[in-house]
Amino acid sequence: MSINNIYKYILFLTAVSATINAAQLTLSSKTERFLTSLSSRSIDKKDEVIDSRCIDTALLVSRPPVYEISFREVSAEDISQLAVKAGIPDSLRKFAGYDKARGIIYYNSPHTKYLSDESEKALDGLKEKALSIIDKLLGKESRLFVFANTETDWAMEKSGDEPKRIMQTYRFTRKVNGSHIIDNTAYIRITFTGNGELCGFEIRNPVLKPMRCERMVKLSSTKERLEQLAKTKNSVHSPLNEEIKISSIIAENAIYSYVVSPGTNRLIPAISVWCKYNLENGEFFEKFETFILDASQVSNIDDEMLETSKR
Repeated sequence: MSINNIYKYILFLTAVSATINAAQLTLSSKTERFLTSLSSRSIDKKDEVIDSRCIDTALLVSRPPVYEISFREVSAEDISQLAVKAGIPDSLRKFAGYDKARGIIYYNSPHTKYLSDESEKALDGLKEKALSIIDKLLGKESRLFVFANTETDWAMEKSGDEPKRIMQTYRFTRKVNGSHIIDNTAYIRITFTGNGELCGFEIRNPVLKPMRCERMVKLSSTKERLEQLAKTKNSVHSPLNEEIKISSIIAENAIYSYVVSPGTNRLIPAISVWCKYNLENGEFFEKFETFILDASQVSNIDDEMLETSKR
């Protein structure tokens, strides 16, 4: 066998090995429909929703904008007014403040107790109460936030007892251009304790200045990018640094989204796919896999995946 043929044989074995080791990717019917619809769309068409608050929409044309993130100045009076709107007693308002480094207005009461009613009906009632508090805190801006998830703090009265809810948090994330901001760029957390008393909140609601995105990654390339990602996802490591093989990946849902580009103050349009990773040890985990659409923020991508023109 010639050196050239040996080299080709090695490449063949490598490709086979990669195929065998790669996790199996399955698309749900919902994800399949979403990704298929992207194949017939182009950013160059003038059918993209643009931010209604943009001063100069001509700059944005049809492309979803990039946003520059900044934060308003927050005074002691601002914090005091929010505390009044939230109904925080005078004696507890000293626990409200502003974390300038993170851009978060917060309230953290030290007084917590077990939830008196953990029924589904009671928890749904707390969610509605959280929405009413957000309305009071943000007024018209509250419509920009949508429910994302719940977070529960558990505690035991004494060793060996069943854990009980001591705090229940409702987290809401902001939408821009009809797309979810899926990271912690803009969110509100409302926390209850005891008999539904407000015991905490966090508000991170930056100013978003729209800017033109010069060049986009093709929407139609998203499925191929997902398939390429799946080929590299062979295993994960446990907290004890044990390697665990991934047996399959199920792409359960896909949405238009925004995320912060690492190391910048720019909010970038993206397609995010919610994936369930099944492991060979019987466990699983779920996470968003996000595919950024701003070509200037993407590396190692084939030229044919990029829009042919700039705007």
